[in-house]
Amino acid sequence: MRQLNKTFLMLLSYFFIFLMAESLPVQAKQHSNERLMAIKAAYLYRFSLFIDWPEPHLGSFLICVADNSDYSHLIQFNLQNQYIKDEPIEVVSVLKTDDLSACQLLYIPKNIQHSADFLLKAKKNILTLGESMDFYHEQGMIYLYEQDNKIRFFINYEALKKNDFKIRAQLMKLSRTPIEE
Repeated sequence: MRQLNKTFLMLLSYFFIFLMAESLPVQAKQHSNERLMAIKAAYLYRFSLFIDWPEPHLGSFLICVADNSDYSHLIQFNLQNQYIKDEPIEVVSVLKTDDLSACQLLYIPKNIQHSADFLLKAKKNILTLGESMDFYHEQGMIYLYEQDNKIRFFINYEALKKNDFKIRAQLMKLSRTPIEE
């Protein structure tokens, strides 16, 4: 009986070690995703400091995240206690059917299919940022992409100009045309 308990305890401990080992890659991936979202949140914040909107807005600075509440929570967490143009930042998740007129910045993550649906609803005074090649080809304003394990961006100057946004030259100098695969 004693030998059976010892064997059972040993098997149980191996099982828990196996479970812990299996969860490590998930935890590492989750940490990596959170870090990546923190970097993207910093980009959203910094872009807004170098761009002037065509129309003044009142109240909080509203960043809308297309169809993804997980991203909106992470962005909100990373930008808490930050201000843009002396206004507190608020981050919300929006759907294609929502009214986007209160948004100052619309962020369309890579996983969103048919970014054109959101781009068509974005009014003239909404800065659009996206991560998919669809977004890039559909003339989104600022395209975020990964290249050589770094986040880079391309600024569609014509789309910004057409929508009366003013962008500082320092930011334009950092814009890079993506290499399509």
